[in-house]
Amino acid sequence: MELTLQQQQDIGLDFVLDRLLPLSPLGREKKRALSPYAPSERDALQRELIDLGKAVALGDHPALRSFRQGLMQVRDIRATVARLKERDLDQVELFELKRYLLLLRGLAADFAALQASARWEDLALQEVPEALAILDPEHSGNPSFSLRDQWSSELAAARREKREIEKQISLAAGGEREALLVRRTAIVLKEGAAEQQLCGDLSNSLRPYGPAISDSLEA
Repeated sequence: MELTLQQQQDIGLDFVLDRLLPLSPLGREKKRALSPYAPSERDALQRELIDLGKAVALGDHPALRSFRQGLMQVRDIRATVARLKERDLDQVELFELKRYLLLLRGLAADFAALQASARWEDLALQEVPEALAILDPEHSGNPSFSLRDQWSSELAAARREKREIEKQISLAAGGEREALLVRRTAIVLKEGAAEQQLCGDLSNSLRPYGPAISDSLEA
């Protein structure tokens, strides 16, 4: 169902939309995709209006400010989550996912506090703690991400070997140094292969939680 330009003007639609300011890229996309309810969707519209009324009634609820701040930090990582279905994620993509899951944890806690007051019937926002535990097994809450030595014995060994040969290179000269540089190149390749394998292992562990992460983005 589409409204004519005259109908939009008659009901003040532009006035309303100009004041609808989503805080996240996902919200802005939802705004662009808005469509009016059809007469056959009267019940759905009524439920939406009830939910809206409950949201307005929250007023200055303490969790609202935190929730809004969290939404402003959310990035659109749907493409990353979609790629998880098809292939292994790289370190940058794993970082994006960890950062989102940490944000989601805070958003879900704020939402639960709001829900306790509003009691929406059709709205839910759930964190995915199992996925976050894969990327933050120490439960540090630090949004940075790196492939840790303790996650892979092969990676740890390659990095130790690289550090040792780099010490030797710093003291060597001439032909000996050239030979050591060739050895270092081989070690770097070994390190890269170990990192790639670890990214694959992490991706395989995360893959079952892809649908839940997608649901949270939609919510």
